[in-house]
Amino acid sequence: MWELDYPDEADIIALYFQANTISPISLLELGAYSKSRKIVVCCPEGFRRRGNI
Repeated sequence: MWELDYPDEADIIALYFQANTISPISLLELGAYSKSRKIVVCCPEGFRRRGNI
């Protein structure tokens, strides 16, 4: 699956957490790639798990 293969090859991984959503896949990806130091995250007010990001 490309979702699992290409982030390893990417220079930057961008994640956007939309307000008023739960975004379980994006949260999983954040955890999976957080140590890669390639992640840029946008998490606006209104995202229910913002305090955990």
